[in-house]
Formats: sequence, structure tokens, C-alpha cells
Amino acid sequence: MFRWAIEGLPEDDAPQTLVDFTLEPVSGGTRLRLVESGSAQAAADVAHAAHKANSQGWDAELVDLETYLDAAA
Repeated sequence: MFRWAIEGLPEDDAPQTLVDFTLEPVSGGTRLRLVESGSAQAAADVAHAAHKANSQGWDAELVDLETYLDAAA
């Protein structure tokens, strides 16, 4: 679990999102569940832009993680 500043707001006193990772054993492997919350603390336009950017970023990072883990197996 970690926190980071909401993109588009000053970093010195910006609200932060909370990113929570959960690993769960499943048949044949492990399930990763990622939940990022807290963007609603910002104004609607900033929250929407941050959510969109972060969602696209997580999609890309999780594909990279899957590729890495598949190569290591």
C-alpha cells in the first residue's frame, strides 16, 4: 500500500490517492488486485483527469508486469 499526490495539484499540499495491492492464491497462480482510491478529494475536473491518466498508467504497468512474470516462468 502506498500514497501519492493527485496529478495536476501542487505536490507540497495536495490530496493523495491510496494504492492498495492484494495478492491472492488461485488455482494455477496468483491474482493481483489493485485499487487506487481518493481522487474524489480533488475538484471534479482534476479528479477525472487524474483518474483517466492513472487508469491508463496502471493498464500499461500491469501489462509490463505480466510480460515480465511470463518471461521469468
